[in-house]
Amino acid sequence: MATKVFHIELKVQGVDSPERMDAITHALREAGRQLIASAVLICGDGPAPEIELSGEDFVEGRTDISIME
Repeated sequence: MATKVFHIELKVQGVDSPERMDAITHALREAGRQLIASAVLICGDGPAPEIELSGEDFVEGRTDISIME
């Protein structure tokens, strides 16, 4: 069976403080955990699904976000 790759992109404005950045990062992690849990239930046996989370801006570039923090 072929591997499938899906993308979700969230664009936001107003993340102008460390507190807001922490909040949006937390929300992204929660969404990632829910998504991977659903994928495990849907796909059943076999290789575990993989997920990559990251943020990106023009100042800092791309930053990987761990789902486990």
